[in-house]
Amino acid sequence: MIRSLLTYLFLFVLLGVTAQTDSTEIDVKKLLIEKEYKSVVQHLEPQLDENPSFSDFYNLGIAYTELNELRKGLWSFESALKIDPLNEKAQHNAAFVYSKLVEDGVWKNPFSWVDRIAVELKAIWIPMLIVAGLLLTISTFLSVGNIKLKRNGLKKLMFPSLLLVIISLVGLNLLNEHATNNSVVIPIHNGVELFLNPQGTPIDGQINLPIKNQLVKYSKDSVWVCLSNNQDRFWLMTKEAFIY
Repeated sequence: MIRSLLTYLFLFVLLGVTAQTDSTEIDVKKLLIEKEYKSVVQHLEPQLDENPSFSDFYNLGIAYTELNELRKGLWSFESALKIDPLNEKAQHNAAFVYSKLVEDGVWKNPFSWVDRIAVELKAIWIPMLIVAGLLLTISTFLSVGNIKLKRNGLKKLMFPSLLLVIISLVGLNLLNEHATNNSVVIPIHNGVELFLNPQGTPIDGQINLPIKNQLVKYSKDSVWVCLSNNQDRFWLMTKEAFIY
């Protein structure tokens, strides 16, 4: 009796959580259909400090673009691409927004092909490591041990297993670096104030940065971010930049 009640209670809680998640997703889509873009932004922006998903960034990109906040739109679509770098819709929308920001500009995916492949194959790295590690252990044991087994194909798997272990470790390392490291800086507007160093020494004259700049140095708790524009390095305040 008690077990049945606990089972029903578990199912009730599970269904309630699922319904709440689905309802939240439907609400965002409904707001986009109804062109309530400011409401979409108000709903999704607080989630960026937690664990934003691909759809969070993607839907924000649509809302920002429709509100003519193009730099935020580009940042949102490319942040979505960091989670799913081969997504065709996000790539198309990022290219569209970039063409609005830069006349005759050609958009390029900010993430290398190596990173894109590592993310696309993220589901196989750990299983590959486990299976290859097991085969390597068995084949090594059979090779160095005193066990004599004729026609044992496992002995021949030592080198391929070692190769797969190395590949899976490299893939996991690339996946971790891709997820934790940032590489691009978008100033929030044209003509942001730039500095020579993080002590706040101002730069004489006006320098117009490109839309997308290479990130040199940044930490989440820092007030400053260092970026590179060709051969020059500048500092600007973190609050005046979109970083991903």
